[in-house]
Amino acid sequence: MKKLLFICMALCIVFMGCEKEGVYNPGKKIRRIEYQSSSGGKQLGSEWTWEKNLLKKIEYPNAAYDRFTYEKNKLVKVEESDGYYTKITYNGDQYDKFEYNNPSGKLLESIKFTYENKKVYRLDVTDYYDDDDKSLPTEGFISHIISSKLIATMNKIASKSKSKSKEETYRVTYQYDKNNISESVLEYNEEYDGDIYSFKQTVMYEKYDQNENPYYHFYENPVGSKNNPLEVVVKEEDIFNGEVDVDRYTISYEYEYDGKFPKEIITKETYHNSTFRFTTIIEYLK
Repeated sequence: MKKLLFICMALCIVFMGCEKEGVYNPGKKIRRIEYQSSSGGKQLGSEWTWEKNLLKKIEYPNAAYDRFTYEKNKLVKVEESDGYYTKITYNGDQYDKFEYNNPSGKLLESIKFTYENKKVYRLDVTDYYDDDDKSLPTEGFISHIISSKLIATMNKIASKSKSKSKEETYRVTYQYDKNNISESVLEYNEEYDGDIYSFKQTVMYEKYDQNENPYYHFYENPVGSKNNPLEVVVKEEDIFNGEVDVDRYTISYEYEYDGKFPKEIITKETYHNSTFRFTTIIEYLK
């Protein structure tokens, strides 16, 4: 089953743009993104098409794409190459809700925004499953909104679900230090035969650089940090039937810059004394 999850948190990196949501006018426009593994192999991630100051299309390998639709230069819809689409509604100039639908118009996911001091304080996410497959996609438009690591976390929660419910809800809350996220918390609770299964992921942003995050305020993600993270600590807690399982890992980032914007990002994830490394290469329009 094709699913989309717009939970804006943790390891996501979002575009630098103006404060008015639904409008995107970055200081540098991305043209192409590539990924390189530790073994040296390089592969295309995406190519971006612009019409003046509006992002019109993102193309991925194997002919997949996301197409952006605007009303008065404000983004209202994102259509995918396979027919799935996201509708975006507003409360004034702030996001109110995203609704993700399959090609026949069936609602698969909704995400509601709550604000405090003009920043997103909470996201309430509801997934509506139309079959027993609870896996989420790791490619396409979603990869520009949240990280593959967060997608893996959501898949982990779904695989541990005891009730096999057709509807699941999550809550994400944020704390800020000026224009950067200092901490985000994802929480999920489920009752099953009198027991409670709980999952909590806390992401602590320990250090930032002083340069511009090239994904700050990328359209559907008003949650994000103005600068680039240098060190992140992730703590995950599983609780079921009185048993507690705690896991912790760290992620560090190194950058090579094009002016104030990174053009090469080296990500290192250390987990149980093992380190995984990959590189993101960003090419901007001249």
